[in-house]
Amino acid sequence: MRKIDEASSSIVIGNRIGLIRSRNNMSQEDLANALSELSGSQKSSMLVSHWENGRRVPDNDTITLLANYFNVSEEYIRGYTDDPNSTETEKREANIRLKPEDYGAFDGKVVYLSFENYTLEDQPAIVNYDKHAFIIKNGKIAFDNSDIRAVYISEPDYMNYKSSTGMRPIDMATLRHTKHILWVEMCSPDSIVRTKYNGWYRKNERDDGIINIDEGYVLPYEGLNISYHAYIGKNTMRRS
Repeated sequence: MRKIDEASSSIVIGNRIGLIRSRNNMSQEDLANALSELSGSQKSSMLVSHWENGRRVPDNDTITLLANYFNVSEEYIRGYTDDPNSTETEKREANIRLKPEDYGAFDGKVVYLSFENYTLEDQPAIVNYDKHAFIIKNGKIAFDNSDIRAVYISEPDYMNYKSSTGMRPIDMATLRHTKHILWVEMCSPDSIVRTKYNGWYRKNERDDGIINIDEGYVLPYEGLNISYHAYIGKNTMRRS
């Protein structure tokens, strides 16, 4: 589990602040005024904008203040849960791997598939026990498919096994000069953000960022190792 004050959480925290502000029909100036009054410290609409755009991260006291003001949990603002009234407790199971004999208990439920050497993009799937298959976005894949590396209860933080699959993280200099396709994973603790943006990227035409080759999402160079990690290895060289 990533710590709540890491800069990598800025994107999801910003999204959550903007969402709950909009749901309460407040402008950024309205929220800044309310927080100024509650905290006794002047807050500007520009600061709120910086939070919502991920440029700045509110401190822990401000997150607590926001949670109390909007009557939601701090864990919701931090992106550890999609339930405004829930805590992060259920997320502690994220790295639990399922054995084949466990699949029946998860029939009809969502699990997370990790594949060997990125033969397929790691992704969520629905367990269909009658067909002994996982239903994925492009069809289905059998329980016993040899490309499946592991099945998790929910999306894990599996950054630690990159070295075993021939992938290595790159620095800013390499990112700016590489001609290879890159595998990118978001730092955000929010599974929605990761599912949306994780994937294969290449440098964009303006040479100020990288672009997802399937969906067209653009990530700026400056976000490397803050909002996302980029990897290169034997598999990315083949794709290029």
